[in-house]
Amino acid sequence: MAMEITNDYISRAMQSMAKNHAVATGGMKDSDRAKASGYVEKYADQAAKGSENNRTGHAHKADLAAVYTSSVRNQSQRLADYARELAKLAPSVQMRVGTTIPSGRSGKTLTINPSLLNKMQHDPKQAQDTKDMIKGVEFITKFVDGLYKSTGKVLLYRHSYIDAEGKYRCFSRVKDVRGEKMSATLRKQRQKNSQNLIAKTKAKAVKKRKQAQNLQAKARTKARAGTKVNIRL
Repeated sequence: MAMEITNDYISRAMQSMAKNHAVATGGMKDSDRAKASGYVEKYADQAAKGSENNRTGHAHKADLAAVYTSSVRNQSQRLADYARELAKLAPSVQMRVGTTIPSGRSGKTLTINPSLLNKMQHDPKQAQDTKDMIKGVEFITKFVDGLYKSTGKVLLYRHSYIDAEGKYRCFSRVKDVRGEKMSATLRKQRQKNSQNLIAKTKAKAVKKRKQAQNLQAKARTKARAGTKVNIRL
């Protein structure tokens, strides 16, 4: 087991030595005993002062840590409050603050980079541009959702993101429900119609090819007989 040796530990050890000094120096001369006693008291005082300084240093570090933690907490709270105000501009999506889009494959979200939120609070132009962009996200969301509904499609998820530079990007996935609900009979009928159309097209091509071959044969026959023939295909 490792043990951390601190100034408190050294101080207690030196003080214990000082209390038992009379026993430890019982066989010494008076002059040597005085010197030894002085050494013990000196280092005991130094250890005690070091312990006090150490406690003061730890207290100072604890105060700094508390101030930093409070500052971070206050800043996070300000960003959260600001994001809640911005969320009112796009009620059709879930507003988030972060540096990446969510990994979930459902829902409609809009994530804004916290660095951009900080900039918006100090740059009125950036704030207005980003607010206009958020309003645009709301408009596009409603418009596209209505378009999907009218064409038999369903949105599985759409995740939007505005990065630290104010640039917008979007990731989404759509499912064609109407196509999946198409009956087996209807799919077979469409397949049959396609096959019939292909067969008719092939038949017409064969017929035209035979007509062209017949015309060419007649032309060759008349040419051999010395008759001039005009061929029109």
